[in-house]
Amino acid sequence: MDRGASKKLLVERRLGELNPAIVDEVLWRQFKSDFAPVSDSYLRNILRDSKYPLAPVVEGVSTTRPDAAERVLRALSAEYLEGDLNRRKVCRDAVLEAKQKLKWKLGKSRPNEDHAEIFLWVSTWLENPALFPEWLTVRHHYLGRVQATSSES
Repeated sequence: MDRGASKKLLVERRLGELNPAIVDEVLWRQFKSDFAPVSDSYLRNILRDSKYPLAPVVEGVSTTRPDAAERVLRALSAEYLEGDLNRRKVCRDAVLEAKQKLKWKLGKSRPNEDHAEIFLWVSTWLENPALFPEWLTVRHHYLGRVQATSSES
């Protein structure tokens, strides 16, 4: 490893060399090993900033961007439902990690509205991952975030 280069630059170089179709959990573990010590959050941020698609568990649930949080939570719901017990634990752990970060952010003196909304989402996901996608659709409709696509009345 080039000691003069930042880990961010080294990860970006490696991604360029590998040019993966998707950064999956195998590549994630390889990067964790190759660039140790590196925190999960720092590595995730580097990968999120890259042009490469990330597996939902690698990307993690965004605690700042509702659109990204929704996309990943929906994907994790699908993986959870299709997975075995080990896969379900992996999905659940990814959502729990986001919930812990959000608890910390909400404990600040001026919490962000998005943080509170995403906290509700992850809490609901943890209560019932199978129901979460439908619940979120209803939630959006309730909040007026979804425009009708047909003439409903």
